[in-house]
Amino acid sequence: MACGGKSVVKELKKDLILKAQELFDEGHSKCMVAKILNLNFRTVSKYIDNDPDHINTGSNPRIDYSSYLEDLTTGFCQGEKLSVIYRRMKKKGFQVTQRGLSARFGTIYSKGKITNSAVSLENMKREYFPQTVSSRKLTIYLTNKNYGKILLPKEFETVDIFRNNNPLLNELWNISAKLRDVFENKSIAMFQEWIDQVANSSFKSLKGFVKGIIQDWEAIKASILYADNNGITEGNVNRLKNIKRQMYGRASFELLRRKVVL
Repeated sequence: MACGGKSVVKELKKDLILKAQELFDEGHSKCMVAKILNLNFRTVSKYIDNDPDHINTGSNPRIDYSSYLEDLTTGFCQGEKLSVIYRRMKKKGFQVTQRGLSARFGTIYSKGKITNSAVSLENMKREYFPQTVSSRKLTIYLTNKNYGKILLPKEFETVDIFRNNNPLLNELWNISAKLRDVFENKSIAMFQEWIDQVANSSFKSLKGFVKGIIQDWEAIKASILYADNNGITEGNVNRLKNIKRQMYGRASFELLRRKVVL
């Protein structure tokens, strides 16, 4: 039945091709033939150009895209243009035209154009320019316990690569992580271990810092063990100083007093 159905379709198509050629020979334009037969103009043009003695009623063979699936998916993920992917597939024996490839996959690639462009630009930067990170981002990475939420994933990845490839940066990271553990666990013993770690480190400035805080041992010990602090007092002092700077030389002491009280 299937073969019989195909033969019927071919005969109907052959009759349609012959009818189109007959109308065209009678003097009708291709546009008029398309309207009469209710066909697309390009289809009519193809039918009219068909050899009357060797009419081709076969459909175009289906293309097996599975052989080129890796090129399509990899190119899309890397932000490549469809034309670039097509040229690479063409070298591997791809038979479809670029127009045919665009008709099938163009919409998909258009929707991901913005994302792909950003990915492509990022890949080019990584390839042609050295990776860098600002001192501010590096400070956040080393000192802020919420660095994972503040830094972007790409920034975090870049700094992490730097740390793994730089012994000094890795050493500084370990010192910073150890100090965070001291306050999270409220452990004086861990703080003593941290002091020994800094004393044996490669950073002279940190060694001097440790010598200074040891002289104020009781205050440091209290800050580790207790949650109480003078933050509220210091905040109010800072507020008063800012108000005073804003009004310096502009108003009397009485106005300053009222503004502070209110």
